[in-house]
Amino acid sequence: MNQDFYIGLIRQGLQGALPEEGSLQLAKWRLADPEHPVLEQQVRKNWELNRQHQSESELDPDAAFNALRTRGRAHEKENTATVRKISPARSNRRSWLGIAAVLLILLSAGWFLMPSLQGDGPRAKIETKPGDPPREVTLSDGTKIWLRENSQLEYPETFAGKSRAVKLTGEAFFEVAKSPDTPFRIDLPGAEVEVLGTTFLVSARPDTTIEVTVQTGKVALKVSNKTLILPKGKAGSGNPTTQEVAELNYQPNAAAWRNNTLTFNDQPLATVVRDLEAYFNVSIIFINRQLLNCRFRGRFPNANLTEILDAMQPTLAITWKELDDEYQLYDGNCQ
Repeated sequence: MNQDFYIGLIRQGLQGALPEEGSLQLAKWRLADPEHPVLEQQVRKNWELNRQHQSESELDPDAAFNALRTRGRAHEKENTATVRKISPARSNRRSWLGIAAVLLILLSAGWFLMPSLQGDGPRAKIETKPGDPPREVTLSDGTKIWLRENSQLEYPETFAGKSRAVKLTGEAFFEVAKSPDTPFRIDLPGAEVEVLGTTFLVSARPDTTIEVTVQTGKVALKVSNKTLILPKGKAGSGNPTTQEVAELNYQPNAAAWRNNTLTFNDQPLATVVRDLEAYFNVSIIFINRQLLNCRFRGRFPNANLTEILDAMQPTLAITWKELDDEYQLYDGNCQ
């Protein structure tokens, strides 16, 4: 890891947001080289210097430069008041030294005042191919992400500043660590999602409608200038092409691929079959249409389609048959 990564850890510590893992990494880094503690001390000095000038510059680089230049000139005037004779050459030298000092301070301030330009340090990228099992990732803030097959995730190795941002193409389930002062943002193709701490599913394939399903907490789905707020147990979509957002029917099993578990809580058989078709990528046909309104409950870890269909037989008195890539449901009685 390069020095920028550890500078990012030092900055997190100064902001009071350094996780335990980061503290251990920083401690090892200090012991690895005698120059490392010296660099850390310089970073801390620059940080304190930035804090002194932050209120004067109001995060405006031009204002920061003018304020520092004025202070440098005042300092020169104060020093020359006690000196009767100064040669032009020495005066010019002092002026250039003052300018150099101002530029050094400005550069140091810029590092901390504009973290959006500096980023969060080194970034990592994970890609899954079609047919891959879900890939679990834990970020530096404790956020957990399960990346589905044929998806891509980019994220910083260490978060810094006042926001946490990752980039997703494809589908992933998020369990975001709570941090009220640092919102978590997901950059999507043509949209973004922002949360504070929650669990939810995001599907964002290129050139398709983005879908968000919220299990806990609250999520904001943003497309262009439109925002859709989704609380627990709600789902929504955003279309980057039309720039429209809309609510969707909540699907409890939308993220069943994460732990390979399907759960049905006294749901209509029509809904159960819809979830089975989506999960197993098959077609299920009701020969007896009266079964559509029957209800079914059950929890199936390590879900297997034939086992679920067999479980329906005692309670619904159905029979089923597999023909090519299609499953047909016969008979049945839910009275």
